[in-house]
Amino acid sequence: MSNHSDTTPTTASSPHHTTGQPPTRHQPTQSLILGIDVGGTNIKRVIATAVGEILHESSTPTPQGGPNTIETAIVAAVGDLETIAHRDGLLTGEATIHPTIGVCVPGIVDESTGVAIHSANLHWDNLPLQARLTDTLARPVRLGHDVRTGARGEFRFGAGKHREHGCYIAIGTGIYLVTVIAGTPLAFHPWTGEIGQLPVPDPDAPTHTRTVETLCSAAGMARRVRALDPQLLPPQAGAKEVFALAAAGNPVAQHCVDDAIDYLATIIAHAAAILGPVPMVIGGGLRLAGSQLFSPLQAALAARCTAGGVPELIPAELGNLSQALGCVALATTA
Repeated sequence: MSNHSDTTPTTASSPHHTTGQPPTRHQPTQSLILGIDVGGTNIKRVIATAVGEILHESSTPTPQGGPNTIETAIVAAVGDLETIAHRDGLLTGEATIHPTIGVCVPGIVDESTGVAIHSANLHWDNLPLQARLTDTLARPVRLGHDVRTGARGEFRFGAGKHREHGCYIAIGTGIYLVTVIAGTPLAFHPWTGEIGQLPVPDPDAPTHTRTVETLCSAAGMARRVRALDPQLLPPQAGAKEVFALAAAGNPVAQHCVDDAIDYLATIIAHAAAILGPVPMVIGGGLRLAGSQLFSPLQAALAARCTAGGVPELIPAELGNLSQALGCVALATTA
């Protein structure tokens, strides 16, 4: 599975962010929760309260060496966070560290068994990571799938916190949909939600198909623009540059943006036909396009949802800390 993470930093204006100064707002008798988001590039670590107030956040590079090295890095991250909590005076009064640790990883994850079934980037298959970490740390660990955990974070602390039900759609280097019922992401199967893998007609080769991800993800849009006109974008460019070209009037970029919006609107309309017109929280890097994405996507969605109502599209709020905060929510979920 592709990485769907939102790479937008949380800013100091966010209610979930700490500037590193000693906190003064949290209650001295509450538990502090540790959340660890393992990505293909970095491991994000947070100490937060049960209401999502981040008291510390940091990251370290994800080691390249397979399951044992990553497990060791997670254990080290837990130790680091506990040290920081004591060193920086976060454990004031009767505050304690919550016994359960929340951890999320990319790839295919069976959360019911705590098994990381597959990750191409982290080089593992059928890894009983939850059990291994629980044994090593001698404390409970809850393992989650990265995007479903991000959905949990957004519906507990972010854009969906006042919504009982809805969907979370991550559009980054991949595309993934999570259905959330009463604040809980549903996963009927480890592969649930992989909408980016749906085949659709190839607009550049009408007798062929390609996956939605290759047309509508941030990376897919940039690759398509380069394929249609290799002079337009450098190799490292992404959706930000595609939308900038479109805004400047480039017809190739605008064509790719229009196609992506059409396909996304169709898929979201299909989801609404199955689930009803529930609110859709849009996360991942593509949400940074702002009104260039949301205005035409909402209009295209309205044209397709002719019965039952039109889902409201809501920008995600937690940025690149949605998954770490989702780990906090996961750790405190019965």
